[in-house]
Amino acid sequence: MSKRLGRKLVLGGLVMIMGYSIWIGLKNLFRYNAYIVEYTQLYQAMLTENRVNDRMKQLLSLLQDQSFWEMTAKTKLGYVKEGEVVYKIHHGKVPSINQSVPSNQKESIR
Repeated sequence: MSKRLGRKLVLGGLVMIMGYSIWIGLKNLFRYNAYIVEYTQLYQAMLTENRVNDRMKQLLSLLQDQSFWEMTAKTKLGYVKEGEVVYKIHHGKVPSINQSVPSNQKESIR
């Protein structure tokens, strides 16, 4: 009986070692998958932040250009230099060749 008991103990020990190895392997597999998901999310966030950073660098270089400030003043504030003529285009009904444009739609700022 002692040989039979010894074989059962050895077999039981081997089963326990294999079960423990499988458990550790599965645990590490799930942990690895969680790291991959986290890495992917962080990588996407980094790419987004890099695009924002590049856009900010472009804007910063534009802010140092005088023509940018002039164009911004013209488009947002309606700034007109002395001697410039401003033409406003109204989208809508286009006058035919025989019709004249009303004088209130012609603008000239000097």
